[in-house]
Amino acid sequence: MMQKFKLVLKNEKVKQHKLFSLLIIIINILFLAFLAITSSEIRFRCIAVIILIAVLFIIEHFSKKKNKEYNAKAPAILIIIVTYLTFKFWLPVFIMAILAVLYIISERQLIVYVNSSNIIYPSFTKKTIEWKELSNILLKDGLLTIDFKNNKIIQQLIEDAEVAVNEKEFNDFCRAQLESVATNQRPD
Repeated sequence: MMQKFKLVLKNEKVKQHKLFSLLIIIINILFLAFLAITSSEIRFRCIAVIILIAVLFIIEHFSKKKNKEYNAKAPAILIIIVTYLTFKFWLPVFIMAILAVLYIISERQLIVYVNSSNIIYPSFTKKTIEWKELSNILLKDGLLTIDFKNNKIIQQLIEDAEVAVNEKEFNDFCRAQLESVATNQRPD
């Protein structure tokens, strides 16, 4: 059986991303309130959307009190996009669609997969790292260090370091993979 490891990296900017997405939603609510005040033909729809988004955040608030996970930001952004589509406001639709994609990317779980054939690292698009590209890889005190032969280094903290992976087992596995690659690349 092929040995493999799964390391979940800490996403240390999650709070910043959530705050930024909340700020974007508030700006859009203010814009919809402005439209409700200034345009009688779409007033009712703007007010309905504002109320709907408020209800989503009330549900999120009470879900947290019951220790349940509910995120109102993604549905709120979707509702804002659909609202702008119905108003045929193409530029806000485009901007909000880009922000929605960035929000989804920022909220994803960052997982490093390590096996005997390669390492899959969760950069913007997943990057496959071959063992022959590395000079070292080490997990110490919850800090993953990937040292490339071209002197590039990646260092990331992992989530729940105590329970995630046995550091000695992981480091022994990685050392064996690096030694295997080094012996296979030596000229005879």
